[in-house]
Amino acid sequence: MLYWFDGFDQNTLLSNYDFVNNCQTTTLHARTGIQCMWNFGGTLVKGFPISLTTGIVGAALFLGAYQTGVVYPMGLGNGNSPLLTPGINNVGQLYVSYQGNTNPVAGALSNVRIPLNQSHYVEIVGTIGAGGAGSASIYLDGALAVAVSGQNFGTTPINSIICQGQNQWIDDIYFMDTSGPAPWNAPLGNAAVVTQFPTGAGSFTQWTPIPGTNANWQNVALLTPTPATVYNKSSASGNRDSFTYPTFPPTGLPAYQQIIAVMLEEYGQADSAGPCAVQLINRQSGVDAPSSNITLGVGSAYGYAIFEKDVNNGLWLASNLNATESGYLRTV
Repeated sequence: MLYWFDGFDQNTLLSNYDFVNNCQTTTLHARTGIQCMWNFGGTLVKGFPISLTTGIVGAALFLGAYQTGVVYPMGLGNGNSPLLTPGINNVGQLYVSYQGNTNPVAGALSNVRIPLNQSHYVEIVGTIGAGGAGSASIYLDGALAVAVSGQNFGTTPINSIICQGQNQWIDDIYFMDTSGPAPWNAPLGNAAVVTQFPTGAGSFTQWTPIPGTNANWQNVALLTPTPATVYNKSSASGNRDSFTYPTFPPTGLPAYQQIIAVMLEEYGQADSAGPCAVQLINRQSGVDAPSSNITLGVGSAYGYAIFEKDVNNGLWLASNLNATESGYLRTV
């Protein structure tokens, strides 16, 4: 099951994340799209309301220099504490680190070194477990770099992804577990995250644009949201907006094998106390696929929904993605 992915292109404040220290978005060394995340000696954490035994996290890593101490792109954690992470030592060797230890887990130091000053994709599959039930595998650019099993990794559950280190640029992250069918239950390999903004109105334009000189789609096609001055508003449930998007794949995207999923994001709020909720919706040829309700409170916040399949319950293809409108519906 896929829980999260991000290309760091839309949210310049990183407010999608639960803990941010000495990290910021930047166009420098962006691998896919507009921006990536620069970690200059800090920590980035995103938690989830889950409790996993096995997790998988991957990220594109541009490393500027090797350093002494633990450096890892996105690893598996519990809250703000690392559990199983891909460590990188001061000569660039990848290894499995447990609970942020600077020493590799026994038998988990790889001879594979990650090159400097170019993007490479790092993934870890980690299983917690006491009494020899723990295991971990690290992949570099889709190839196994090191694997270890028969470990005592305790029983603290996985419920977050966590990045720590310095002089590193992170892009194209994802987080999943091993449940469900392929391809959403195993390492994805060299993954990319493409962010697309609306370019036109779809079948519905029922919310009121503020300011009135803007079209609805223009108010959501913003790299940096400005909720105080530019937004769409609905005072009643049942109102809906939908949008069209650029043709996929975009110019410059390398050849790809499969579209794994589509994520819709919203940045919204209620303007007064009281119940307020929206659904995020994909629509193709008159068929709707809505998310569950996303509750909005007073104060702007991000919400998202991941669609592993298209509106007809099939795998995403460029053809059906390009025929899809996406938007939101006020339900409460």
